[in-house]
Amino acid sequence: MVYIKLDRNSKESLTKQVYRHIKHMILNNKLKADEKLPSSRKLASELNISRIVVVDAYENLLAEGYTYAIKGSGHYINKNLTLERPQLPAPQVDFSEFEQEHIEISFKSRIPALDMFPKAKWLKCYREALYDSESTSFGYSYPSGQKSLRKTLADHLYKKRGIKCHEDQIIITSGSVQGLSLLSQYFKTCDGKVILEDPFNYTIRDMFEKNETIYQAIDKFGLDPDNFPKDTKISGIIMTPSHQYPMGTASPISRRIELIKYARQHDCLIVEDDYDSAFRYDNSPVESLHELDPERVIYLDSFSKVMMPSLRIGYMVLPTHMIEPIYKLKRISDITSPILNQLTMDRFIQYGYLDQHIQKMKSVYKRRRHHLIGLLNHYFTDQVTIHGVSAGIHIVAEFEGLVFDNQLIKSIEGDGVYIMRLSDNTEYPDKYKSHLILGYGNLTEGQLDKGIKILHKHLNKLN
Repeated sequence: MVYIKLDRNSKESLTKQVYRHIKHMILNNKLKADEKLPSSRKLASELNISRIVVVDAYENLLAEGYTYAIKGSGHYINKNLTLERPQLPAPQVDFSEFEQEHIEISFKSRIPALDMFPKAKWLKCYREALYDSESTSFGYSYPSGQKSLRKTLADHLYKKRGIKCHEDQIIITSGSVQGLSLLSQYFKTCDGKVILEDPFNYTIRDMFEKNETIYQAIDKFGLDPDNFPKDTKISGIIMTPSHQYPMGTASPISRRIELIKYARQHDCLIVEDDYDSAFRYDNSPVESLHELDPERVIYLDSFSKVMMPSLRIGYMVLPTHMIEPIYKLKRISDITSPILNQLTMDRFIQYGYLDQHIQKMKSVYKRRRHHLIGLLNHYFTDQVTIHGVSAGIHIVAEFEGLVFDNQLIKSIEGDGVYIMRLSDNTEYPDKYKSHLILGYGNLTEGQLDKGIKILHKHLNKLN
């Protein structure tokens, strides 16, 4: 007698259920070696199912070696199939960064206005890319990315950022994170340590955790090479000179020249992460560090802040001597980035849709930034200080005399508001214990009103 409990409402087929139950009984020694299974007709009758269901299940067990068949006699259990399997505990993985169903208002930085993604224009370009491209375009392609997109990007960078480069200097990546990951691998092969800004983007810290790193505190103009270690070999400097993340400082031309001179004197490279240069509200975008010395500066950017993070398209502009080693690392990493999205982005830029979207969003983000700062000044008056230039889609707010400890953060989150404390993005948390990083890109003015009102309620209790 084989006891099998079937679930007729399950999405799993009856054949699969019969097969699975018998298999588990064999592996758990409930059915012994050489023991005969009931005939297909008998088991079908007992389970009140079609005989063909049992026949198919028996054939699967036979094909996989769980049973053997004797013509005219039936199916028998094979020998040496008992396997004691450990009871595995449920995995303890922290997905809290993404599983925030209780959060109604999130001040998470680096998130653009997702509801304003230009779906119709993107769909038009996507359809054209799908229908007009040769079928050969959808096979494996250059690890460096589609040539047409790289050429379009080279033209775009020259017009918008003053960057002169050949398309073969461009490597398409799955966002800036992959670019940083490839560079961290490259710098492991170099003789010297890597300098990281402090405060920093914790993603960059994680990318370079296995490198030999030095955290260098910034000043009001960003990194100062006069403060770099004097007797330490440096191979790379990772920085955000146009809008330092998270403090929002911008390095003037004098500081940029000092950095280039340092890189030349110490034979090292600079990685320019230009993560949100498109959004500058008081002046024109700061010119890129790359143009001062294209053979010393690696330019890094993505479309995550301009379009949406899930698009996963970024790119690097490499010095010529780095093209081959990074190309090889990219090939090992994923062979090639998703091709259809690249072909779509190529058209999206060429049709002028990217420029149109950026101009539209600059107006939206400027308005939201102004509204957020107005709310902070209204509720906290002279208790709050805003840091950084007028750019990007986040601000840093310093609340004099307050400490954002775990208890306070959890209390605020309990009211449905997610905030980021700057102390989690630095090697010197005591220096920034009163600072918050407040992203506003994906929040309406109404949400900003509600979020800051809730923040004020909690902070007001501490005074």
